[in-house]
Amino acid sequence: MYREFKILFVALCLMVSAITTGARAQEEDQIHTLVNALGVGGFPEREAAIKALAASKDPHVGKLLQQLSDGQLYISEDGGPVLLQGGDEDNPTYSDPITGTVAEDVDPDTMSKVKINNALRGVIDDLNAQATLLSPDRAARFAAAQGMLRDADPANLDLPRKRTRKSRARWKRHAPCSS
Repeated sequence: MYREFKILFVALCLMVSAITTGARAQEEDQIHTLVNALGVGGFPEREAAIKALAASKDPHVGKLLQQLSDGQLYISEDGGPVLLQGGDEDNPTYSDPITGTVAEDVDPDTMSKVKINNALRGVIDDLNAQATLLSPDRAARFAAAQGMLRDADPANLDLPRKRTRKSRARWKRHAPCSS
């Protein structure tokens, strides 16, 4: 009886491991597709790709948007995946921006920076502020709200109101009763 239970348990563990590995690989493929879309088309297509990347809610999004804003993402003239440039000016290295896996046999002469303009920088800043606005850290939320109000994009002004209503409702539920 114990032996059968042990075999069943091992088989169940292997099945769960296979399922989660497959799901993780599929998620990684989806995020790679979104990142590679950053290097395709003109500025309107890049804006759509940036917004799709932010909407994915992937944990790498903040880091990826910062790398894009800082000019660290590159693409080959022949197409191919978007890569993160590291190293120095004279000896650049390229790696996958999500996994960090070093890309082999990359000719630096064929690589060009993923270009963004000031309008896209504004979109990236707004998306970063929106993500930070939902942070559990109060100081980070306050800084994000100040940044959003400084830029005063009417599309973003509803987010602080929603967050304030949510915070007030939570405070009322947990407030001590005064009798």
